[in-house]
Amino acid sequence: MIKFSILNWPGFQGITLKRVGFVLITLLFLGFFCLALNSAVRGGGSDPFQERGNLETENDLQLTNPKPIKVPNRLLMKVISPQDWDLKALEAISYVRLTIIHDQNGDRLEVNEIRDSVPQVVYPDRPRSRIPDLKGKAFFLKWDPLGIKNNLDGYYAPFFKRPNWAQVSLKTNHEETYLDFSFRLRPDSAGRGYAGFWIHFFNYKLPPSERIYLNASPFKYLRFYARGGDDVSRVKIAVADAEWEIKEDAVVLGDLLSFLPTGRLSSQWQEVWIPLSSSQVNWQQLASLVFLVEGHGKGEMAIKDIALTKEKKIDLRPKGRPKTPFFPSIKKWKKATWAWHRQVLEWLGDEQKLQEDIDFMQEQGFTDVFLQIPYLYQDQNGLWQLTWPEEYYPQLTIEPDDPLFRPDKNDRFPNWRLRWPKNNFAPLLARFNRAGIKVKALVGRPEHALSPWHGLNLSLLAVILTYNQNHPFPEQFKGIHYDIEPYLIPGFFSSRKQAILEQYKDFLLENKKIIQDSNPQSEFCLGVDIPFWYDNQDKYFQPIAEVEDQTFDRTIIDLVDEVVVMDYRTVADGADGLIEHIKNELEYAAKREKPIWLGVETGPLPDETLYEFSVFGKGKSAIWVEDQGEKWVIFWEKKDPSLARESTFPQVKLIEWKQEDVPAAKITFFGSPFRIFRQEIDLALHRLASFSNLVGVAIHSFSSYKKYIHQNLKDEGRRRR
Repeated sequence: MIKFSILNWPGFQGITLKRVGFVLITLLFLGFFCLALNSAVRGGGSDPFQERGNLETENDLQLTNPKPIKVPNRLLMKVISPQDWDLKALEAISYVRLTIIHDQNGDRLEVNEIRDSVPQVVYPDRPRSRIPDLKGKAFFLKWDPLGIKNNLDGYYAPFFKRPNWAQVSLKTNHEETYLDFSFRLRPDSAGRGYAGFWIHFFNYKLPPSERIYLNASPFKYLRFYARGGDDVSRVKIAVADAEWEIKEDAVVLGDLLSFLPTGRLSSQWQEVWIPLSSSQVNWQQLASLVFLVEGHGKGEMAIKDIALTKEKKIDLRPKGRPKTPFFPSIKKWKKATWAWHRQVLEWLGDEQKLQEDIDFMQEQGFTDVFLQIPYLYQDQNGLWQLTWPEEYYPQLTIEPDDPLFRPDKNDRFPNWRLRWPKNNFAPLLARFNRAGIKVKALVGRPEHALSPWHGLNLSLLAVILTYNQNHPFPEQFKGIHYDIEPYLIPGFFSSRKQAILEQYKDFLLENKKIIQDSNPQSEFCLGVDIPFWYDNQDKYFQPIAEVEDQTFDRTIIDLVDEVVVMDYRTVADGADGLIEHIKNELEYAAKREKPIWLGVETGPLPDETLYEFSVFGKGKSAIWVEDQGEKWVIFWEKKDPSLARESTFPQVKLIEWKQEDVPAAKITFFGSPFRIFRQEIDLALHRLASFSNLVGVAIHSFSSYKKYIHQNLKDEGRRRR
């Protein structure tokens, strides 16, 4: 048997935190508490703000000269407010999900979910299966028009563990369709390195009670064609039934080379016949076919024409011309990007820089830009506050009396006073308009989904609409675009989730009403960003985001004029690719005649590791949750979990249960050659061309994309030299 899941993890070694003085700990935690409270106020903490007058300012939350405490780098901590998570008692905690973010400056911990019960997947005692429809004495595996699922409703995908890498995609030409697999193996300190890909014979995204496996008992052979380079010599063929699939394991049937007529892979297709005879597999519940490569180095191979047969050497030649899964039509795609505060302020202050960047946008084919509005608002103490977190732009400050920022107010929201550079936006928008680029105002932070913040953004919308009424069309905003990500609010994945989603829905409804009241005939566009997973279930088959029995992506699509699906993946194909993650939104939005953008990332991001801790855990790390009154502190330690941490506070301990690596290369194109970016985006758009409501690709963000392009040009120049 072999393990092919990415959930094969090396152990971690660490040391415990020695007990330090009570006073020092108190000061440190007080500092963390202030930061956490600041985050709670900005991110919708426990206080149910009913009106603007209750909003606090950052200046009210400062700690004078806190004494630092050295914390071993093997131990990370996070201070949380139990009210954010609707937690009543420490001892009720039985499950925690968190992320370790591997930043350049060191690891940091983010808490994703806390539960009072451990989520479980319930498997049926007797999984269902079926014998597929046969043509003669064979069953042929075929792919759907999008090239993602086969005729057994099964997906395909690569698997690997850092620092290894693998990719599998469906290729086609006028003569054949095949799965192309490439890999790179870099063994760890123990000399282990593996990668591969799997093909399912069932839909793994369905709950276990709804899955239908392949009854392969009538068949005696697995047949396919293979080709590859001479360096691909360590490929194992394995299969898994329903039981092995649950264990994320498989049974090896043999080495690929032993089934090849020549005993080696070559550039020519060779027919492979594999007997289905292992007694370790329940052939009535066949789940997957697995290709595993071990060792080191890199290589490429391909397979095609997979079939299950009752006899060997029967005539399996295809009848007629093979059908391609691609749509041949190509339309002219639009191209959008986000421009954030720093970039916008640079454009407002430097006409030469603005023209250079507009020229670059034209060269790159951009048609739309989401332009973030830099503005300040006046708090209850009469102080002018920035509308972006200072930690994002620590060197970017704006004085309230800056002549660029003029006071503005409106009759509809008199309690909100704003300052924004409206007089300077007219020439800026005119320049973009002359270049054929539409400008939509970009606004939003996670906490803006919450009711206390609605008035601020609705006030901004009102002054933008008034601005449009006082300016000619070339100087107008063509819409407003919200990048509000409520799932980043502390405690979103708790009992508070439903209330947060409802408040965000109400906010969009208010936007729609204000735009309609302003000018019913206006084409002013209301757009939003959404993650691709709003329509998904979590790994325990519970809906991630629903409102009134409808997935939240559909709720938003119903309310707005256009949507960018943040489909942050770097491959078009497979179970975790661009096409798979956006197809449901496209299908639903097409019925509502709403345009959809395919959103991708080009900025630098850190690698991450996802952890789950529970009372059932038996892994190699542990967390301690300490109740320190108004705040709770979560410690994560890469140490033998049997060792308890000394503390004067009540605490609960949970052991590592599950772990998964999420490399940045899975999410962002940053660091990959531009030809890969173009290849995967073009492939996704090409496959999805049948959806008339797919308007194009939105690239996050302008500044990172420009750096990405310039870096690739430099790299290409070095290669040519």
